[in-house]
Amino acid sequence: MGKRVNVIVADYKTNSIRSHFFFAFMVLLMGLLCLSYSHELVYDPFGRVISLGLFGFWLMRLVFQFFVYSRKVWRGKKFETVMHIVFAITWMYFTCVFLISYMYLM
Repeated sequence: MGKRVNVIVADYKTNSIRSHFFFAFMVLLMGLLCLSYSHELVYDPFGRVISLGLFGFWLMRLVFQFFVYSRKVWRGKKFETVMHIVFAITWMYFTCVFLISYMYLM
């Protein structure tokens, strides 16, 4: 029984590392898209649809920050609380930027 639990925990950690890498890679690609095609994201109709999708992504990330992830991770810990606030503000900023980008020419 103990061996099985260790395997499950090790497998969870491996999958967690993979999902963190995947998320970081996707954020890197979004950043490259924004830097390389900022004009198209605002003025091109298809770019505006992409901006709407990025708005939805960051809005969901913001919702998860407050309603899905456990408060036990950051509450009562100074560094983690500061990081929670900094990243919450960052997700709000990204959400607003992509919504404004989508609605700019309406």
